[in-house]
Amino acid sequence: MKENTEVQPQSKPNQDLYLGCLIGGAVGDALGAPVEFMSNAEIASQFGPSGIQDYVPVFGKIGAITDDTQMTLFTAEGVVRSWVRAFVHAPCAIPSSIAFAYQRWLHTQGLEHPLHNCH
Repeated sequence: MKENTEVQPQSKPNQDLYLGCLIGGAVGDALGAPVEFMSNAEIASQFGPSGIQDYVPVFGKIGAITDDTQMTLFTAEGVVRSWVRAFVHAPCAIPSSIAFAYQRWLHTQGLEHPLHNCH
């Protein structure tokens, strides 16, 4: 195993920014999920001229996220796995790590991909 002592983890402020982006995206996704495929007219008709202002039930829950948030998190997982692998083992292509993460996401949906067991 290769140990690289020159590489330091990202600073705490940067980690907070990444985390904030992920959480902010999930919050926005949960707020927008009930109106995701509605036209502006449909949204105004159902929620008033200001549009949706609070969480409403969708998918049987209040504040449910969609596959948009799931895919964002699995993309982040693929990037992190690639970074860790590059510094612990050997260089690794980010797209392949993300592809394997997407296959794991597919598995969470109850589906299998032919390559799912390769990683």
